Amino acid sequence: MANGTAGLGQANTVFDFTGIGRQGLMLDDRKEAKEQAFLDRNKDLYDPMNASGIRDVDSPYINTELEKAMSLSATAAQTKDPADIQAARNARANVASITAESVAARESSFKTMADVRKTDEYQRDPERFERHLKEQQSSTAMTANNAGKVGEDILFKAPTFYNLEKGLTDFVDKDSQTILRGSYESGASASTDATGKSESSSRAAVNTQKREELIASNYKSQMVSNPDFKNAVEAQVMSEMYGTTDLDTEQVARFNETRALGQQLRANYSSIEDLRKDNQFKNDPIARANAEKAFNLENDVYNSGQDMYREAILGKAVKGEQTSEKTSEAQKGDGGGKYGKSDFAVNSGNTVESVLGNVNMELVPDELKNRISEKGSMLGYSSTPDMKVFKSGSGTEGVIANGIIASKVAGKTQYFVVEYKPSPDILAKAERGEDVSALLQKMDANLVPLQQSRSRIPEVALSYMIAKADAQVAEDVL
Repeated sequence: MANGTAGLGQANTVFDFTGIGRQGLMLDDRKEAKEQAFLDRNKDLYDPMNASGIRDVDSPYINTELEKAMSLSATAAQTKDPADIQAARNARANVASITAESVAARESSFKTMADVRKTDEYQRDPERFERHLKEQQSSTAMTANNAGKVGEDILFKAPTFYNLEKGLTDFVDKDSQTILRGSYESGASASTDATGKSESSSRAAVNTQKREELIASNYKSQMVSNPDFKNAVEAQVMSEMYGTTDLDTEQVARFNETRALGQQLRANYSSIEDLRKDNQFKNDPIARANAEKAFNLENDVYNSGQDMYREAILGKAVKGEQTSEKTSEAQKGDGGGKYGKSDFAVNSGNTVESVLGNVNMELVPDELKNRISEKGSMLGYSSTPDMKVFKSGSGTEGVIANGIIASKVAGKTQYFVVEYKPSPDILAKAERGEDVSALLQKMDANLVPLQQSRSRIPEVALSYMIAKADAQVAEDVL
């Protein structure tokens, strides 16, 4: 075999390179194994990243962050340095986070605007709503300046709708009754002599301090918990502010711009005095006046709304002191003396609901439903003696009565028996003499004119109930 020493007078030598080849192959195998082990441990660096479904305004920033993350992943694969690996993972996690946030914001705006486009407000002025969406997205775009941290404002919210047709008066009618009941204080007394002749008197007046406290607390509760009420207040304030009864979208837009400026100013200044000291406002009276107006807007809206609410409530719930004295010549019936020592629960109010609470309004006679508009007097209520129930009929025809309501309109008094249609179980308990008043309170009551009532209330008990109900009725209360 020829070799490199032939012809040089040296012994023939054979070089064997097969071991070196095998060693090289082994090194290659170990290298591949290490590479595979690295890939297995860090396969998350090679997972594909997807930025589809994001908002257009976020696309430039997210794509830049995506390219940065891919570059860091490639560097980590090359250097296998733990610091580079961690940097790549952090970059990829950031891309996943901001992508998810942008996708959620896009879906939110689609859903909200789909609902907005169905409204009458949108049909009247679609450009304003579309402009609002674009402005919101532009102001919340992810950029290098905010590092993608745009906060909760990224989720689109529809602009507030204001409907002047639904004003404070829609809430005042109901609230005034609540406030009246809470501040109205009344007392009544009645006596019956041995002949059955009864005399009764009542005195009623508004506790003005309590009324003011209830107006303030009820207003605050409504503003905090009832969006419709808050919108009605703001619409009323804007109507006063702009001197109009028909707000247009530009006026609402200016109001909301001033409100947004106020929120920003209150975040930057702890008080109006601090704001005035700032150089940007110190020597610019117009800018200072606008800033002060914006700074105080929320308080001004709240206070102005409360003043309007109070005036409206007082218009409905102003009542003077009332007194009433009545005498009944009804004669005592046999065994009727026991009712003279009974306890009677009494109440008064402007509406059936305020007097009774649990009433089925569908079955309330029209003369009671419409009595407010007819300027009737206060309704008077009396329970049966000792809250006793009087029943008539049985089974599905069974009726239980445990009270009476007196209503005076134009000087004429009408009486309505408070009746219940109990279940067979409650009726059976009443027949056994058990106290079922608590069970009846959970049922809707029906009001039946006295002349049409089928309840068998003893005549003497009825005369006492009528006297007690009459004592709660007062004339000029509306």
